[in-house]
Amino acid sequence: YPDQEALTFSGVSYSEIKGNTLTSSCIKEGICCKYNCNNCTIAYNNLATPDVSIYIGASYGGYAHDFWVYGNYCHGTGNSISIGMETCGLIENFYIFNNIFASDVHGFQFIDEMTAGSCSTGPKNVYFINNVCNVGNSAFKINPITTQTYMRNVVIRNNILKGDESSIFISANQPMNQLTIDHNFFLGTA
Repeated sequence: YPDQEALTFSGVSYSEIKGNTLTSSCIKEGICCKYNCNNCTIAYNNLATPDVSIYIGASYGGYAHDFWVYGNYCHGTGNSISIGMETCGLIENFYIFNNIFASDVHGFQFIDEMTAGSCSTGPKNVYFINNVCNVGNSAFKINPITTQTYMRNVVIRNNILKGDESSIFISANQPMNQLTIDHNFFLGTA
């Protein structure tokens, strides 16, 4: 179906999504791990999808955790990787390393899909290390819509970041004391 994700995983545990080539005409995500997946590895995929290449989200009252995302080449027309909180699910422990993100929009984006003020926390423990981003918008974007749903314990380290709009975009709702940004190489506007 053209209006669906190419590969969707819902509520799975201890799974590996490896070695896929997706150049689909679907209008949604290429690889979608949603509704409380945990302990998942997403590695060595070649993704050229029109929306988010890799999406990871948690559902209401749920708990999604422990994702290893590495060795992927994302070069579609949407975001390369997005983390989303769908109706306030708890989501934590992301290890995103050694990827090449060359999409038309963002390399990484935190998508906060909540109604303002409805959630009490945001994603925790996000490690974005040794990635190469050369994207059409922001290489790394954190844009929580409320002061409650900001990301906690985020490490952005040893990456090459180039976005045509900005290398890193951080909204005013994201406290800087929750971010460690070091040893990165920025091309263009930081």
